[in-house]
Amino acid sequence: MKIIYEPVKFKVDSKGILQALKKYEACFIAYTAQYCDLFKNIKNSGLVLGCNVNSINNFKGDIIIFVGDGVFHPLMIKKKHLDKKVIILNPKDLSEKEVLESDVKKFINREFISLERLKMAKKVAIIACTKPGQERIKISELLKKKLEAQGKKVYLLLAETINPDEFMNYRGFDILINTACSRIGLDDYSKFNIPIINYEIVLTKYF
Repeated sequence: MKIIYEPVKFKVDSKGILQALKKYEACFIAYTAQYCDLFKNIKNSGLVLGCNVNSINNFKGDIIIFVGDGVFHPLMIKKKHLDKKVIILNPKDLSEKEVLESDVKKFINREFISLERLKMAKKVAIIACTKPGQERIKISELLKKKLEAQGKKVYLLLAETINPDEFMNYRGFDILINTACSRIGLDDYSKFNIPIINYEIVLTKYF
């Protein structure tokens, strides 16, 4: 399959975004790739990509503004920087929402429940994706081997695109383990009819 990389930019109210940021002094601006042109020359700003929020590591201030409309990145940021105030600035409508420590605790509690569900599970399905950057076949096979050693029946589900609606056709699995984009196990959690947990949590907290 031929792969073409094409930069994507969103049309947003650039002036409105910059105006909204003016009231926050000494903040760090975190943004996704769609907004690189808007913030590339601004001090104390950095790109967050996938699960990587390391651009914020050296920031010593108290406020982090995430420019975007999802919860995945700001949750990852807050989880790693509980001592800082994290605010989502939605570039589409300029609305603002603070990510609280309680939001992170809900996320952690959900992880705990999913891990307990995995312990009790008899039939486990591991989602493996073929997309570049999300393809973790070796990790999927490792998880399968480890879980089978515990007496569980484990199945690998291979797909190019992970669509929650497709899993309505699957019955009998006690839990899904997602090895594709971690956002699937966070933002799309409620869209699946089966409990789902990201592979990083399984590898670091289960075994």
